[in-house]
Amino acid sequence: MLFAIGLWLGSAGAAFGQEGEEKAREGTRWFVRTEPFAPLIADPLETQIRGAIVSAKLDLEGLEGADSSAVELLEGWNAQAQVAIGYRQNVVQFQDETASRPAIAIGLEAGVLSRFLLETSQRDFISADFRVGVPFQITWSGWEGRFEILHMSSHFGDDLFDRLGIANTQVTFDGLQVVAARRLIPQLRLYVGGNFNFHTNPGVEKLAAQWGVEWDKSEVDGDGHVFPLIAADFRITDETERVAGTALAGATFRISRTRLQLAVRGHFGPSTIGKFRDFDEDFIGLNLRIIP
Repeated sequence: MLFAIGLWLGSAGAAFGQEGEEKAREGTRWFVRTEPFAPLIADPLETQIRGAIVSAKLDLEGLEGADSSAVELLEGWNAQAQVAIGYRQNVVQFQDETASRPAIAIGLEAGVLSRFLLETSQRDFISADFRVGVPFQITWSGWEGRFEILHMSSHFGDDLFDRLGIANTQVTFDGLQVVAARRLIPQLRLYVGGNFNFHTNPGVEKLAAQWGVEWDKSEVDGDGHVFPLIAADFRITDETERVAGTALAGATFRISRTRLQLAVRGHFGPSTIGKFRDFDEDFIGLNLRIIP
């Protein structure tokens, strides 16, 4: 199906090209380096390249059938590693933004978000969330939007579930995600959005609302090498009916075309770990993100 879509898009397009240092051109372009809609900074489920070492506490009260000693290990404050490896590509840029028209693009993303328990000698693998999406993006005059067909599945570590003594089940959903954003000034972005998941496992939300704020001048300013960074993301679902929040505070460092975001990262409220998404989790630690 994707091949057929590519043929259809190609018939409407003009020329192939890389953006590089070239000025914006008329017509369809393929595999442009930048995206009209920058990825959300603090969203814990966003496709990124990042790693974090955190101190975390997961409240597993009410987890049926779990070994009590293993639950105590996870419930108390413990050291964890968070690793996200993903790739995003602006596949087709239909047009660039001008004073009279918006930028319009379709992209492709795939990523893995994993967690590890560092308190055990074998560094128990907790879970991995796999994300695949096709985002349609549009931006114009400070307004930004992203409409995405999204698949996510969470797979859990055998070591952890053997330790807990409970069934190792997969959590999956397919759905639509919509995010609308406004840049009040170039470095300040506010956004709201939501998910409608039309295929889910039992216990996975059908509906979710999301909102957040970001301050990152490096996203829109090519001058300078160090920029302050503040971002917060909040989410509530029809399953938990409780707010989950993730926030970062730090700095963005520009090295040539690459940006490094070094920040303190914290979370409260329902966990993003698949099977544990009904349980509250707190964590805080140091986060490093790489933006090629």
